[in-house]
Amino acid sequence: MGHKGFLYTQLDGKYGGSNTDFSYSVIIIEELARVVTGIGIPMHSDIVIPYL
Repeated sequence: MGHKGFLYTQLDGKYGGSNTDFSYSVIIIEELARVVTGIGIPMHSDIVIPYL
């Protein structure tokens, strides 16, 4: 997911993000909720990464 720019989408492209706004992140979380259970990916992407 990180190589495709799906983790912390607000991050600049040169650091591995996709340089989009938060609404793009919400769409990814909603689509992942259809196939994956758990909170690991959204928590890592939107809560942990900004502090790194």
